[in-house]
Amino acid sequence: MDTSVVKNIASKAIFKVKKASPEILIGAGIVSIVAGTVLACKATLKADQVIDEHTDKMYAIERAKEDYQDSYSDKDELKDKVTTYTQTAVGFAKLYWPSALLMTGGVVCILSAHGVMKQRNAALAAAYAVVDKAFKSYRGRVVDELGKDKDYHFMYDTEYQTVTEEVIEEDGKKKKVKKEIQVAKADHGEPSMYSRYYEKQEFRDDGTYTGSSQWCQTPTYNASHLALKCKVLNDQLRARGYLFLNDVYEELGFPRTQAGQVVGWVWDGDGDNNVSLGDYVDKLVDPNVPAAEKNYMHDHDQSILLDFNVDGVILDLLKD
Repeated sequence: MDTSVVKNIASKAIFKVKKASPEILIGAGIVSIVAGTVLACKATLKADQVIDEHTDKMYAIERAKEDYQDSYSDKDELKDKVTTYTQTAVGFAKLYWPSALLMTGGVVCILSAHGVMKQRNAALAAAYAVVDKAFKSYRGRVVDELGKDKDYHFMYDTEYQTVTEEVIEEDGKKKKVKKEIQVAKADHGEPSMYSRYYEKQEFRDDGTYTGSSQWCQTPTYNASHLALKCKVLNDQLRARGYLFLNDVYEELGFPRTQAGQVVGWVWDGDGDNNVSLGDYVDKLVDPNVPAAEKNYMHDHDQSILLDFNVDGVILDLLKD
């Protein structure tokens, strides 16, 4: 076989071993600890012999002290006792050193696996920070050139609809005007990033589900419910000092995610110091937004897109 082919196969094998090293180390650690426990149990069965020998020797020393008081000095007694204790310790060491060695090796393997995973998580967090910064910079350029409406359209793959809105003019007369709005597509997929659609809960065949368990068919209830939840979540952020995205998902009736375990918000950090659920809820809680516009939102938004302004991976942002 060609040498280059052998090197290639060996290199791939080494890479696979390195990739799976945490799992291998944890498995080896568990096996070592279990094996060490088994050996310790077996050694304990033989420990009685060592104890009996120790007891016999100590008894012989006591008898010698009584029978040979003139020739058997205190110094001789102390010397024999030290020798006996040393021999007993060596006897126990011979019994238990294999199990102790295996258990120690098992602990070292598990700690090493933890170290590898910690390094990888740190690398992933750093990579995420770079990607997140680049993505936000990209969205900023889209907003600067095309405006927030186009950014929203591209970000969430919405479609435009023309609706008729009734407005009241300055003279008090009502007038119907046409307005173009963005809505979620009827067959929309998963929203981008960490955002979620606040809509009717639907279960999949694999046991997962879309939408929220808290959604209601009454739009005004959904609006007031989300506004209240936004206040509760911000209170939690201030009280705890941090909040994970999974905490927010759970509070709003969404399933937890792997990413939600590490990203979130930190109070008094470099972020917004505020949990935002997206433009829809921001307008609901903003006192400067006219009530008429809020009512209009209630009438047209059956499926509400929530987008969360997470600070990023917060595991390393938490202050001691």
